[in-house]
Amino acid sequence: DKAVMKVLFNARRLPTVQYRVVLEADWARDAAGILRAVRREFRVPFERFVLCAAIIADRKNQMGLIRALRGTGIPVVFVGDVAPGQEGYHRQCCRESDPSSVLFLPRLPQSKLTGAYRAAHLHALPSWIETPGLASLEAGLLGCNLVLTEQETVQEYFQDKADYCRPRNLISIRNALSRAWNSPRNHRRVDAFIRERYTWGRAALETRSAYCLLLGRSDS
Repeated sequence: DKAVMKVLFNARRLPTVQYRVVLEADWARDAAGILRAVRREFRVPFERFVLCAAIIADRKNQMGLIRALRGTGIPVVFVGDVAPGQEGYHRQCCRESDPSSVLFLPRLPQSKLTGAYRAAHLHALPSWIETPGLASLEAGLLGCNLVLTEQETVQEYFQDKADYCRPRNLISIRNALSRAWNSPRNHRRVDAFIRERYTWGRAALETRSAYCLLLGRSDS
């Protein structure tokens, strides 16, 4: 990302070099029928919920999400396996969760995860660090409202299409969640925004352009 490149150049006092930013890409597919299958298989009891698709690890800040939603009545579904060495963090998350409004699911194959994205009202990743969070691209592409960490690299990708929060501040997380929860699903047309900018076809063209720049050849 541009912000990362600037930091590296300034920190190492490197001379100005030619570089080209190639943004991450994502897929688009039809998920007809998958949503109903996911609800049946995993017995998701909520008609409307917050989704957090990520490995269970402290850097993803699931605990912050649990604490920020406590007492709001807003349900949250976590999808992801426990990261190695994070078993204690996972147990703490479970201890602090209200089982009537918090559901933990294992990592899902992409086809079933697509159904989870379609079912969710919003996707939240109040992580300590993301670059930018492929799950957020997937969720946004399938119409979820987004609540994301305010990190500069994340904002570079999603611009004004998400609500941002400070991962250290529970009030900030709760306020961002409230805005996204009380807004119509996909009210910022994040799906069209992602489809226009972050496709593999566009990433391929940008990569080709970068190689042409380095080799001093015409990009035509």
